Amino acid sequence: MEKLSYYILTPSTDAKLIGNYPQIIDFVTEENISSNISVEEFANYKGKFCEFNPNLNTFILHGQSKFTNMYSCSLCPGGDLLIDNDFNEILKKAKKGPVQIFNSKLKKRKQTDSLNTFVIHFLYDLEGKINFQLSEFSTDIYSKNDCECIKSFEDLMEFRETIDNHYFLKANKLVMSKEFDLSLDLFVLSWMDQNVYVSEKLKREIQSHKFIGIEFNEAYLYIE
Repeated sequence: MEKLSYYILTPSTDAKLIGNYPQIIDFVTEENISSNISVEEFANYKGKFCEFNPNLNTFILHGQSKFTNMYSCSLCPGGDLLIDNDFNEILKKAKKGPVQIFNSKLKKRKQTDSLNTFVIHFLYDLEGKINFQLSEFSTDIYSKNDCECIKSFEDLMEFRETIDNHYFLKANKLVMSKEFDLSLDLFVLSWMDQNVYVSEKLKREIQSHKFIGIEFNEAYLYIE
């Protein structure tokens, strides 16, 4: 078993850099000729393919929040990123796991002009690449024996269907199978672990542009 060179990408919580955490505090539905489906409905598609184009006009910045390259926002489905155009241009060149990318806008409440932004919507389609026999899981709701019975992707699906239909199961340690694509630069793995993982290569690229509003933490991700 070998530790992989990935990092966890998160929005910054440093008030000196971002002004206020979270930066996004509200959402105003404005006219959008391509979609009338609001951010509230979009939020129900956490980890799932969104078959419509959501109306993501317009996220509202806290009055003390600063404009950054990535924004802390709890209004989108979990794990999704709200980023500016400069960051999006970098991600265009990265090899991404299953994602959808949607246009969005943001502004401060009293401003007239809005800033074009993007939402990176992650699909949790990589669970089948996890080595369940070597990985470790836990939950505060169910018994330890229930968690230890998960030894395959099929076991996980049965566990969700019969026991964990509210997705309380968490991954303490994730080991990927040999079929996992090590060339991926950006991905989210699973409901059990909604971290946004970035490769060493992408991390260096982001840092070289001195983007604001971004933090990196060491990831404990392994391969068999």
